[in-house]
Amino acid sequence: MFKKLINWFFDVEVTEMIINDNEYKKLTQEAKSNYAKQLIKNPVFNGIINAMKDETVKSWQSTTNNDSVSRETLWLSMKMIEKLYATIKFESEKHTLDLKTKEKRKEIEEI
Repeated sequence: MFKKLINWFFDVEVTEMIINDNEYKKLTQEAKSNYAKQLIKNPVFNGIINAMKDETVKSWQSTTNNDSVSRETLWLSMKMIEKLYATIKFESEKHTLDLKTKEKRKEIEEI
């Protein structure tokens, strides 16, 4: 039911992205990378990330030069948004990187 609601509301197809903690712990690195790739390619997810960035920038622009506490908090917020996206992006590429590393190790061992 929840998947159908998300599909209708966001007009996107939710495949098997909804899993619980126990299922997550059992996932292979390849499956985790695939989930992360789905997120990175999802226009709703990207829209949310961009909206968060835009809101943070607008809030920062509305602060005064003397309001260093608010500015620092907003700067840290922006860094956290960027870190979240970068972490998901890295996870989406990790399986491919692991495969390349294994190939290189095998080549070195053959030498």
